[in-house]
Amino acid sequence: MSQRSSTYNPIKLVSIMSKMVKRQKGLGVSGNLKGEGLLQGGILVCDSRGGIEYIYYEKTFSTIPAKEIRQAMNSVLRRENYLG
Repeated sequence: MSQRSSTYNPIKLVSIMSKMVKRQKGLGVSGNLKGEGLLQGGILVCDSRGGIEYIYYEKTFSTIPAKEIRQAMNSVLRRENYLG
């Protein structure tokens, strides 16, 4: 069952939101939970010509892969001679 289809089940939705709140508190993130809490984003690492080096699609309850993102950024910087 995909996460999207599970949001139609009110009990499952409450469970998902409860997990999100607990995770945020555990990470020291504060907020008022107003707005679109289920909207997901992502990260693009692009070169100076607009070419996409790396794409990360946000996944609920997942940690951002900082090491992979840093490697992609360094790859672009090296290729464009910003790093030695």
